[in-house]
Amino acid sequence: MLSSSAGNDLLFDEALCQQGKNFANKIWNAHRLIQSWEIDDSRPQDATAKQSLIWYKSKFQKNSI
Repeated sequence: MLSSSAGNDLLFDEALCQQGKNFANKIWNAHRLIQSWEIDDSRPQDATAKQSLIWYKSKFQKNSI
């Protein structure tokens, strides 16, 4: 739908569906990677790394509602 101007018919193109599927898959895989990250309190971490994970989780929770 992004490839047509307003008010005009859009011809179906399976390549556009595949492009959208590939993009959604990349987003899903990135999300799964980041969700697998955990804060391990037994291992020392610098404050920046810990704060980054806390920030990501808060942003994800805010946007997933």
